[in-house]
Amino acid sequence: YVLLNLALGASGGEPELSAFPMKYEIDYVRVYQRKEHCVRPGQL
Repeated sequence: YVLLNLALGASGGEPELSAFPMKYEIDYVRVYQRKEHCVRPGQL
């Protein structure tokens, strides 16, 4: 599984309501994995 933190914003105050509705899309996710921690099915 891949979990993505899609949180937006910070401690900059309340969001401006006139800026909504907006679109938030993710079109690409890069995943890295260390070779020494790679577990293949059947090796558990």
